[in-house]
Amino acid sequence: MVSWKKRLLIGILHVSAHLAAALILMLLMELGVEICIRHKLLATSGYHTLYQWYQSVESEHFPDPTGLRERIEQWTFGLYPACIKYLMSGFDVPEVMAVTRSNICKNGIDSLSRGGAVIYYASVFLYFWVLSTPVVSLILGSYLYISINWLHIHFDEAFSSLRIANYKSFTRFHINTKGDLEVFTLAVDKVRYLYYPQ
Repeated sequence: MVSWKKRLLIGILHVSAHLAAALILMLLMELGVEICIRHKLLATSGYHTLYQWYQSVESEHFPDPTGLRERIEQWTFGLYPACIKYLMSGFDVPEVMAVTRSNICKNGIDSLSRGGAVIYYASVFLYFWVLSTPVVSLILGSYLYISINWLHIHFDEAFSSLRIANYKSFTRFHINTKGDLEVFTLAVDKVRYLYYPQ
């Protein structure tokens, strides 16, 4: 049995590992965006770079001599190009992050509107989630590995996520007619397989 002081120390170390990893990943993501901005890979012409590229490819490879696109734009009251424009900016998350970040660095955080701040933080969150998922899984897996092999704690948590037939259990709760709670637990330490001849 591990003492409460050791458990507290282990918990603090575990939380500290997650916080340090989150901080390092956030700094790496910011550094990556800044490197792309400095090398003119992002934030070169505003939020709609992907849409501008689409327009140049469209006009080059799909000419419109009859003016059909302009008529569709009039018939849809401008929704036809606007929908494509904003959908493409939704898929061009790094550009949104880079342009907003550049605006914040130039004009300060107060220059962001409430909607702009929501869009910026949502785009940062999406990329941070993609970066952090494998790192968080590695930290939690390492913690469970150390816990069961060296500290002899967290057997339920570790073995429930592994594809091992042993050390499985389930619990059922039942409230009887007197109002008492009855708990039934069925657990198996070692599974014995029976092999039948073919």
